[in-house]
Order: sequence, then structure tokens, then C-alpha cells
Amino acid sequence: MEQAVEVGISGIKCDAEECDFEDNTVTLDNYPEWINRECPKCGANLLTQADYDTVLEMLGLVDALNVSFDGFDMSDLGEEVSFSVKMKGDGSVELEEREAQ
Repeated sequence: MEQAVEVGISGIKCDAEECDFEDNTVTLDNYPEWINRECPKCGANLLTQADYDTVLEMLGLVDALNVSFDGFDMSDLGEEVSFSVKMKGDGSVELEEREAQ
């Protein structure tokens, strides 16, 4: 059955302005191994505990929304919208709407 909200979480990217490190092979299941790990290029923290906790909260919210919409015809909900989520290190996030595909 189609879900109201779908999530794809993967990859680790350094948020330091002067750094371009990213590893797109990291999966959500591997995130606990990356908490408080230093960036191999600049030494910045790649995934703070606060950001990881926020990821878990977002996943819980998505599950709750999907349970709430269970049985609804998803075509009645309107247009599909896609967002990128940038973690900010302190548990807060920045949302950026993606272009329709």
C-alpha cells in the first residue's frame, strides 16, 4: 500500500564550510557508528548526538503520519512534494524543497 510519507535517509556529509567530505555509502543503520566521529578531512564532528536524535524523532513522526493515513486514497492528498533535510549539528534542521521529478 502506498504511504503518505516516504523517507530515504543515507550518507554522511561534513557541514564545515571549508570541507567537502561526504560518504554516500553510509546507511541509516550505520548512523550510530558515526555519532561524534571526526571528519577525516577537517576534524569537525560528522554526526552529533542531537542530530541523530532528531533523525529518530523524524522517523517516528513519519511512522505516526503513515498510520494516520492508512486506508486513505493517496491520490486525494494532492501533489507530491519532496524535501532535502540538512542537519545543523544542534538537532535543528533546514528544509529545502526539491524540484518535481
